[in-house]
Amino acid sequence: MASEQWLLNDTSVASNSYWSAVGSSYKLKNISGGTLNRTTSSPTPYEGAGCYRTGISASEFFQFFNTSNVALTGGTYYFDAYIYARSSPADDGYFLNTANDTNVEYTGALTTDTGIFEIATYDPVNGFVVQTATGTGVCPDNAWFRVQVKATSAGVTEAKLFKGATINGTSADVTLTYTAGYTSFERLYGGGGGDPTYNAYIAFDDIKFDNAAYPTRGTAHTASGTSTITATGTAAMSNARVGAGTGTGTATGTGAASRGQSVTGSASVTASGTAAMSSTQVIGGSGTGTATGTADAVVTALVTIDGAGTATASATAGASSTQVFAGSAIVTATGTADSSIRPLVTVDGVGTITATGASTASKQQTLAATASATASATGNMIFITQITASATVTATATALALITTPGTLYGNAEKVAGLYGSSTKPTLTTRS
Repeated sequence: MASEQWLLNDTSVASNSYWSAVGSSYKLKNISGGTLNRTTSSPTPYEGAGCYRTGISASEFFQFFNTSNVALTGGTYYFDAYIYARSSPADDGYFLNTANDTNVEYTGALTTDTGIFEIATYDPVNGFVVQTATGTGVCPDNAWFRVQVKATSAGVTEAKLFKGATINGTSADVTLTYTAGYTSFERLYGGGGGDPTYNAYIAFDDIKFDNAAYPTRGTAHTASGTSTITATGTAAMSNARVGAGTGTGTATGTGAASRGQSVTGSASVTASGTAAMSSTQVIGGSGTGTATGTADAVVTALVTIDGAGTATASATAGASSTQVFAGSAIVTATGTADSSIRPLVTVDGVGTITATGASTASKQQTLAATASATASATGNMIFITQITASATVTATATALALITTPGTLYGNAEKVAGLYGSSTKPTLTTRS
């Protein structure tokens, strides 16, 4: 099986040049006769930095080629793309066509200027015939929808329409079929339609192409308000359920951000480079979950970040099983730190928990007000239960600090010195 994808984010593509592909299985050539420039508005792209629209040529826009720059002929291919059409001004817009110029045989899947979705054919015997059509207004007006088209050696035999809440679904809103009687196509192309005189066009974004089956699309269940859930390049972001307010979920490069469930307010969940961020569940307010570089910020079971809470892992750091951050709390793992911080239950106020170097800071439960718990170098800090007011607990160098109840500190600090306090006192006390 060979498949390909074109995000159509290129700044411009000269005539007879190719759009940038995600892989290297097929090529998509500009055959419009002029340089094509992406648009960042009119319409706003469905994916990424731009999309491309017809209008330079009223007949042809792009054509499919193999890796040797030879036009595809015959065979069976599956096309999947996001389409934007409008009724005024408007023209017929073709999604995908097969052509046999020698025998003058053509089939194509298209939308008309009244929103009809159809498969149309032409041959010398029957002339132009609309084989299958639906009612006016089936294709959305001034909105993105998605089409799948199957092309065989005998021409276009199937076209599917996905729109509205099912735009990325697997069950089409409309399916058209046609039993073609042609011999074989000589070229496979699309994008016909649009009249530059009237500024009429249809727009394409994020084209997928396969020779074995219809390409699949990831499912982002709900994105409300101005939220954005985006995966670019070969990134993966699956099962991203809700992005509310100005929340953003983003995976770039080969990053993975999966199973993020709720991003509210101005929250942001981001994985970049080869970073991974999975199972993120709820980030409230202006909370941020970030993985950069080759970081492993799986942040598994990150349950809630309220207010301006931030969970960050950089380089090869790990931060997993973090549960609740309130106010402007911060949890950070840097370098090769293991800041699993599990199960961190509550950080109130402006509390901060930080692990640096190769340190470990885990199982902190409650830090209130402006409390701070810090482990640096190879220090360890575990079972921190409660720090009230402006209390601070710090482990440096190879120190070990364990706090099990309010007012109790025991562990190994200043190398082997033992520090113990009374569990009945309201504040932390130490002696050497």
